[in-house]
Amino acid sequence: MAEQDLGEKTEPATARRRRQAREEGSIARSMDLTAAITLLGAVLLLLWLTPIILRDLTLLLRETLESSSADTWSSDPVGGDDLERAVRFLMVSAGPFVGLMFVVAYVAAVWQVGWTFTIKPLQPKLSKLDPISGAKRFVNAQALGRAAMSLGKVLLILLVSIAVVSRRWGDILMLPRLGFAEACARSGGYLAELLLWLAAVLILLGILDFAFQKWQWERQHRMSKHEVKEELRMTMGDPLLKQRQRGFARKILSQRLQQSVPKADVVVTNPEHISIALKWDAESMNAPKVLAKGTDYVALRIRQIALAHRIPIVERKPLARAMYPVVQVGQEIPPKFFQAVAEVLAYVYRLNARKAG
Repeated sequence: MAEQDLGEKTEPATARRRRQAREEGSIARSMDLTAAITLLGAVLLLLWLTPIILRDLTLLLRETLESSSADTWSSDPVGGDDLERAVRFLMVSAGPFVGLMFVVAYVAAVWQVGWTFTIKPLQPKLSKLDPISGAKRFVNAQALGRAAMSLGKVLLILLVSIAVVSRRWGDILMLPRLGFAEACARSGGYLAELLLWLAAVLILLGILDFAFQKWQWERQHRMSKHEVKEELRMTMGDPLLKQRQRGFARKILSQRLQQSVPKADVVVTNPEHISIALKWDAESMNAPKVLAKGTDYVALRIRQIALAHRIPIVERKPLARAMYPVVQVGQEIPPKFFQAVAEVLAYVYRLNARKAG
């Protein structure tokens, strides 16, 4: 049985193991899904920005042609102006596309696993230089499975491309009969349609791949029952030691209650969940003092000691609930409880007098 606990990894990874794996760069993510979202973002951005880019490109070409057709005998250099216009075009037209693509790629990569930064995967390891281990990484069932999945993706992309092009085949054959501008516009529309279909298919495949990567990561990072126990012992301490410490603390508390509760004049209860032992001495105290208090087990222990020493137990639910979070052991009660506690003590004194008489 011990060997089974040590060998079989049947338990999910603990929070500490997950954190360690994340720090080492081991995370479940799909590069295919990231690439698919990036492709979709690129297509949508191009559809949005293409009219603006074409407009700016037309202005650039017009300015360039006008400057080149100017007085050719002029001694003023125009090459610097052309370069300045080209740089301005790149910054104004292509700059937003590049910046937005960076945002899309960042979001596509980060949303899967959140932000993490580590250089441990880049650190050199001697085990990576072993040719036998390297060959095993390339030739195994997992590598063959990835190769088969990649081949299947290529075939699926090819089938989708053929289906989209076949549907537009008649329109494509008519493009040579159209004007240049209209042919370019329709060609761009057909290309955008094809890319959108491919992006949709790739996103679907990426979602499936992400689910598979998540399942595979969970499977690879399973822990045995022995490992879980050892990690629990490392993080929270030895359970047996903690149990002995709790038993020792409970024993000390019981001894304190045995010493303090018998000195009390009355025990105010809730009646079961709260117990407060009070003592009143007019010569040495300005107000009744709290000798002991507790809830649940401690409250029960206080009542048991009070019964054993014939100390009156008075049930006052509102008073017990109001006093418990405010009063402290060894201190006198606040003035706002004087009236209620005085009534309890008067009741106890009358009861003691009746018993004595």
